[in-house]
Amino acid sequence: SSGINAEYGLSYFGEDFSSDECRRIVRTTCDNCVSRGKYAAKDLTDSAKIAVNLVRGFGSNKFTLIHCCDVLRGTDSKKVSGSGHNRNPAFGKMKGEKRIVIERLLRRLVSDNILRETIQVGFHGMVVSYVQPGKRVQELMSGKVKVVMDVEVVQKKENVVMETTSSAAVDAVVKCCYDVLIQCRKELAAEKKVSTHNIVPNDTLHEMSEVRPHTVQQLLNITGFTQLKVDFYGEAFLKRLRNFPPGKTRECDSPWLSTNKPPPTSIKTGRGRARKPRKSAPPPTNFQKFRYQSPSAINSNAGPTNSASAIQTPGLMPMLQPKKPKANSMHRRL
Repeated sequence: SSGINAEYGLSYFGEDFSSDECRRIVRTTCDNCVSRGKYAAKDLTDSAKIAVNLVRGFGSNKFTLIHCCDVLRGTDSKKVSGSGHNRNPAFGKMKGEKRIVIERLLRRLVSDNILRETIQVGFHGMVVSYVQPGKRVQELMSGKVKVVMDVEVVQKKENVVMETTSSAAVDAVVKCCYDVLIQCRKELAAEKKVSTHNIVPNDTLHEMSEVRPHTVQQLLNITGFTQLKVDFYGEAFLKRLRNFPPGKTRECDSPWLSTNKPPPTSIKTGRGRARKPRKSAPPPTNFQKFRYQSPSAINSNAGPTNSASAIQTPGLMPMLQPKKPKANSMHRRL
């Protein structure tokens, strides 16, 4: 809206607030006052009379301001057609206006007491505001009151039409150049007996049709065109590209082309980063020590045993086999 934002809020509490007070402090000025030059005063008295006649035609039926806005804009919704308001004389009378303008007009009529809203609690405990004629309806209909509002000015954009025409011409040149490059790639593929994608991909052709290089150095700046491809296919493409005017430059694509800064020698990527040293394997747990082994594996690992006291327990590792008790120091002396 173009009105003062604080005006609507303070008017609800019965306070007056002017635009001079809003612009007095720059820090607290609302966006509508800042963009005051984009709006112009417009007489909407005739539209206000149409809205009032619409509300008068409701009679004892109850409808909201949103419903009135849909009828004035000509929105053939289910509720509008169900109530028969799509056949009302006011249907679509403000079709050329924006929805925000119609809503502001209806709110303005309510604030000027030309229309009024009655708040009722409807079904399911929801509060609904229904619109009805106000006390000052006769003043508007008799011409004593006029409704003038600030509406956004829509300027005719003639330059935009010219720019659109020029851009359409550029697009036509790009498309024609792309078709010629596609045909050239087919001829080269048939001559070299390779697939067309091995010559140059489609993305490279799109970039060539937009840039339209005329020299070998410009062709090397195209993404995907290496020195080898220039040696093999460069002259064939340049011969066809020179039939078109040069396109956009690539100075804005690379930050070092428009300045004296040298191009970077390397690009940091995730592939060249050094990996962290791997941690050493943790010591085996008790569960890993007592892993199951077959009896044949146990006998092959343990080797032949001549001790009669060794108990061969199938399914356990040799380290779990009971060992022969060692003689203590007294037995060794004896």
